[in-house]
Amino acid sequence: MSGGIDSLIAWYYLGKPTAYYVPLLTHYTEKELLTFERLSRIDKEIKDSLIIEADFPLGKFEIGDKANIPGRNLFLALLGAQYAKNVYIIGINGDDVPDKNIRAFMKMSEVISEITGEKISIRSPFWAYSKSEIIKWFLETDKVKLSLPDRIKLLKTSVSCYSEDEGQCGECPSCFRKWIALEYNHINTRDIFLKNPATTKTAQEYWKRVLDKKFNSKKRYEETRTVLQRYFGKCNEERPSRLGKIGCSIRIRVREE
Repeated sequence: MSGGIDSLIAWYYLGKPTAYYVPLLTHYTEKELLTFERLSRIDKEIKDSLIIEADFPLGKFEIGDKANIPGRNLFLALLGAQYAKNVYIIGINGDDVPDKNIRAFMKMSEVISEITGEKISIRSPFWAYSKSEIIKWFLETDKVKLSLPDRIKLLKTSVSCYSEDEGQCGECPSCFRKWIALEYNHINTRDIFLKNPATTKTAQEYWKRVLDKKFNSKKRYEETRTVLQRYFGKCNEERPSRLGKIGCSIRIRVREE
């Protein structure tokens, strides 16, 4: 469990199993630990089910502003295999980094099984589902015994922001993807982010990806386009405009905060 929205929902989806958090000593580790405290105030079972492991200092290998640690999930899979034969590391539809995709998890399962002599399975329950879809499930399911306001509060409180500063920056790709998924489910996001994600450089970059249709997931493309069109307006993808390759005028409509 990381404190992010995907692993939080997965914990409920899987029936609230024992969850492990490994402090990787990244620049946002303290933020993650604080997030667990805040989530537990809404649902105390989170704290009761969470085991915080000893420090595992992979943070010193972070690369770039996207907090990439090569092979991070392989290390976590090896650690998880010491506790259980079924290890859940949460990936969703559209995730396709080298150590978090269906192929990678199958290879990890095979190698770790061979090394340990046990049948180990590294898996995610959400490969077929987008972030927006798992949020919709969380809001509607009878499996979660919380009121709708508390469910929404949990979603807003979850954090996977790359910034080391307090709060959710609204500018990093992780904040942007969370914003898209919440907005797609018509959840008010004005009280979550330090900066309106619609006004950021990240939003501009994703809008260009929408226009160029450069997504490895149809669901992620459709959901991102649906939300961004509310802010940037619709465009004629068939006919280039005076802006050339962009193909439409960009109009940011910022909601009153």
